[in-house]
Amino acid sequence: MTTSTVWTAIVLLLGALSLIAKSFLTSFSREAGRVVVAFESAEELARLTEKGKNIATKGDIQEITRLQEETKAVFQAKMELQKAELGRISKEFELYAAKKHEYYPELYKHIQLCYGKVRSLRGLQKGIDPYANNKKDIEKLMLDRDFTEKQKETVLSDWDADKNLAIQRIEFILQRINYNEAQESHKEAHNFCLLHELYFSDKISSSVSDILLKIYTLWTRYNPNQEHWDTKNDKYITKFLEENEILIKSIDKRIGELLNDLRDELKVEVKKYE
Repeated sequence: MTTSTVWTAIVLLLGALSLIAKSFLTSFSREAGRVVVAFESAEELARLTEKGKNIATKGDIQEITRLQEETKAVFQAKMELQKAELGRISKEFELYAAKKHEYYPELYKHIQLCYGKVRSLRGLQKGIDPYANNKKDIEKLMLDRDFTEKQKETVLSDWDADKNLAIQRIEFILQRINYNEAQESHKEAHNFCLLHELYFSDKISSSVSDILLKIYTLWTRYNPNQEHWDTKNDKYITKFLEENEILIKSIDKRIGELLNDLRDELKVEVKKYE
């Protein structure tokens, strides 16, 4: 191999190496640039993402705060309404309890007065003594018991002629006045129950209705205008009086039960009120 041939081979080798190096550097620079760009892009993306997160978080906090305030306001309003409703219910209960304590004794009083009026239609009756009363006493009696003017004239006329006949007439009229007064007392008791039934329990209302019905039945059996009072049939009279006695015992029992029920309910109301 000659010297020129050797140099030619060296030159070709260096040229090939130069081309390889240039190609490598070019490729490296291109990839490095891509890496730099990619790196810078990743940083920007991370920065923007974090910024977005911060912006979203602030917005969420504001929205949450607003919703919290709205919820708090709504809750407060509902609490105030509930408080007002509880106050109203409390006052109504106090009024109800107070009215019950007022009306239950009145109810019992009306029933006892009514029953007493009816019971007094029969039994021992205080008669009028013609020797202990003069004409003025009879006039005052008739005035106090609301005799009609015609009744007064008839009685006074009889008094001058026959005192015993006048007394019989007075007692006959008084029987019917007492009978009508007993009916009025029953009406008052019945009307009181109707007007105040709102404050009575179902048990009390039922008991009172039953008692008033029994009292009314007894009242009708005491009607002085019924012909059986003049009957001479002893068997009929005995049976009639026995039936009255059974009815009276039933009324007495029911009134006793009513009194206990009234007391029990008033005790319960006092405990609730306390």
